[in-house]
Amino acid sequence: MAANYGVEDVYPIVRAGDWTLDRIIGITKDIYTDVNGDGNKDDGDIYGYISNCQSNINAYLWSFDNPIFVKDGKDLKFVFDSEKLPSIVERLCDTFNNYQGIYTNPKYVGTNNSVHYLGRDLFKRSQAVFSNGLLSYSLLNFRELQDEYGIIPYPKWDEAQENYITMSDGNHMGLCMPVTIQDFVRSGTIIEALCAESWKYVYPAYYDVALKVKLVRDEESVEMLDIVVNSCVYDFGYIYDGGKGCAFYLQNLVGQNNTNFESFWASRKDAVIAHFDNTMQLFRDYKSER
Repeated sequence: MAANYGVEDVYPIVRAGDWTLDRIIGITKDIYTDVNGDGNKDDGDIYGYISNCQSNINAYLWSFDNPIFVKDGKDLKFVFDSEKLPSIVERLCDTFNNYQGIYTNPKYVGTNNSVHYLGRDLFKRSQAVFSNGLLSYSLLNFRELQDEYGIIPYPKWDEAQENYITMSDGNHMGLCMPVTIQDFVRSGTIIEALCAESWKYVYPAYYDVALKVKLVRDEESVEMLDIVVNSCVYDFGYIYDGGKGCAFYLQNLVGQNNTNFESFWASRKDAVIAHFDNTMQLFRDYKSER
């Protein structure tokens, strides 16, 4: 498909640090085929670039280096409402609503009746040259894919951004200890030992063998996988969102094509800050009790 639509080799662009939102827009914005000829963009057409309107768009918050919290010494600092964020919202709303060759659908109903699988489903049916997605798609969904495909990182905000960044989606596994545990030292030691063994044996089996050997289609994708995995972040504001934070505001705004971030944020900021203050106080209270 890339060859048919005159898409250049993107691996050198990634290596040079030039894989940006503007770059992918320029490559894909005019790639479109109205398959059924009805004059309307829909789930049956062919596009240059697609994404679901949920987690896959939400990942741009981190891809564009706009986390919710960052480390500040031994503390955490809330940085979500940066000067850049209104521009991110406006640019993504424009990207996914105003170009013929770029597509999302907040009301998609496909596999398992879930909006989450739009990108995965259409890419698997050869309806898109580029699609946002999860690494797990390679393992779980693309093993029988006849098309050759490659893996590249999410784009940067601009060329001035130092690194490519990705985030671990809500499907990732976490382990916590309830307050009812009597011997935290013992439990912590066991958990740490299990994690160490997993790092030694499970991680190499999945990453070095399953992904890098069995599932990627070219050597360049092995190199790209390292870029993706080595840039992964875990954000306190995402993990402890609890439906009361701001971790999913970006996908909501883009899905509604709402570019007025300032107004949206003004009506929610106090509640979000209170939620995170209360969450962090739980940790402080627990620490003081111990």
